[in-house]
Amino acid sequence: MFFKLKPAYYTFFGLVFSSFYFIAMYYKLLIPALLLLLSSGLMDILDGLSARLVYTPTRFGAFIDSVVDRVEDSLYVMGLLFIGLNGLLVLIALALTLIIPYMSARARSAGLNVDRETSAMERSDRIIFLTIILLTYMAISNIIVCNYMLVAYVLLAVYNLSYNIVSYWRTIITRLE
Repeated sequence: MFFKLKPAYYTFFGLVFSSFYFIAMYYKLLIPALLLLLSSGLMDILDGLSARLVYTPTRFGAFIDSVVDRVEDSLYVMGLLFIGLNGLLVLIALALTLIIPYMSARARSAGLNVDRETSAMERSDRIIFLTIILLTYMAISNIIVCNYMLVAYVLLAVYNLSYNIVSYWRTIITRLE
């Protein structure tokens, strides 16, 4: 069986990889940082698959996974500061990165439908986008281009928030009718 480890181990390894990603970014060790970012993202995929396919998901496991995901997301985005991206843009990206899953969690706890199929900038999308920013920096070392890419990240995150707010609002209005 592929999933020999319990989901908590994948979650833990993801946190370790993301922590080392942050350290690698601090020292501008970009290739190791890229590999660690991708490895951390892979662990996130594996912990979810392991919980759903092999082990019985638990509310506590989902809670811990969600908390660790937010820590990892923070490390991913804050790592961009070390390559010289605009601090204000990084701060806005960080805030939006944390607000998106918070809003989805609050909607789910309120019994609203959370449509991940049509939503942009979910966790995997954000990791891919940050990977592309890092690859671009590695390829051309142009801070201006990378800052514009971060602006695109922020705009897509704002779109995601707006879309979700409208979607949740429509759900609430439909229930009231």
